[in-house]
Amino acid sequence: MTKLCYFTYILDQGGAERVLSYLDTNMPEMFSSKIVLYQGSRVKYPHKGEVIDFNLPLPPYKNFYHELYVFLRAVIKLTSFKAKYRPHISISLTETPNLINFLSFAKSKTVLWVHSHKSSSFSYSGIQGVLAKVIVAMLYNRSNLIVAVSKGVAMDLVDNFDVDSNKIRVIYNPVDTKIITEKMHEPLEDLYSEIFEKPVIITVGRLTHAKAQWNLLRAFKIISTQIGDVNLVILGDGELKEYLIKLADGLGIREKVHFIGFQENPFKFVARAKLFVMTSIFEGLGMVLQEALACNTPIISTDCKCGPREILAPDTDFRIQTQKVEYAKYGILVPPFSGTYKGVEDEFTENENLLASTMLDFLNNDRVIQYYKNLSSVRLKDFSIQGFINEWVDIVGA
Repeated sequence: MTKLCYFTYILDQGGAERVLSYLDTNMPEMFSSKIVLYQGSRVKYPHKGEVIDFNLPLPPYKNFYHELYVFLRAVIKLTSFKAKYRPHISISLTETPNLINFLSFAKSKTVLWVHSHKSSSFSYSGIQGVLAKVIVAMLYNRSNLIVAVSKGVAMDLVDNFDVDSNKIRVIYNPVDTKIITEKMHEPLEDLYSEIFEKPVIITVGRLTHAKAQWNLLRAFKIISTQIGDVNLVILGDGELKEYLIKLADGLGIREKVHFIGFQENPFKFVARAKLFVMTSIFEGLGMVLQEALACNTPIISTDCKCGPREILAPDTDFRIQTQKVEYAKYGILVPPFSGTYKGVEDEFTENENLLASTMLDFLNNDRVIQYYKNLSSVRLKDFSIQGFINEWVDIVGA
């Protein structure tokens, strides 16, 4: 029997963590697993493997020294665990766990699972940034294998971190259509039912800079003056929540904007919406787009780095970014935003106006809505759980 070790922070929220749950619960019986977490109490997603709790603090940390202390403790703990459990393959996900996985000495095969566009999320600059990139390149190139969730993520590692392309394999995240279909038909609580009596535009994601929901709020302001009966629903929590609420208040749209936080079952909301919109500045793949397809909800997304184009326009060059509205094969792509925070007094940008006009055109065009609904199931065939598992078995069984 092949022994697997998965290593990350938590297993109760996040797209990457949900994909780990898919992997662990669907691997064949010839594999056994342990799931090693910073916080073993933070588990909500299904799993088969035994959870190992390191009981380590989660980020953000008090300062650099606190972060370094936790990092070194994690390296020591994982090294000790590997020496005892002796996994054949150690699989980690997200940036810091990937580095810890490599540095925890053991004879196990090391697989680093990269879910983000690393250069977009890279937090170091100047000499410190150069050194950090050198360290990342050195460690990643010495790992046994790197799994990237999109072609864009893989290209970023090669072009910006000098990672050997022969070390990288692209495996798209899967969509569990069976579970989503079951959950999307669950009834809404009375608290939310009234919201969906009107047409709803919905977005799902952490309230962070990378998701840029402030651009959606400002675009929604534009269309709300032309369509009275429309609501905007925002699922997710994060450090920008208060800023976004104040922005909605200042724009005079607060009564139409509904912040409903993190939801264990987002699918029952997405399935009842007329339109799913994603305004991210960058992604790794954009799993919420795959899940919107599974909920049969048409999509408008920024053509950001990286993922949306690979999902919605797979027959095009994944390296390009549109400068206009693109009615792609499986959804609509609009130009990405700059990432600059905007307030009530700022003039609407060209791209915000473009997003607003696209949403408005879409909401008024039942033919386009039905066109994209009809194609959702076609695209989902490329993201099957079984295909995903087969690719991983090919890796870990080798």
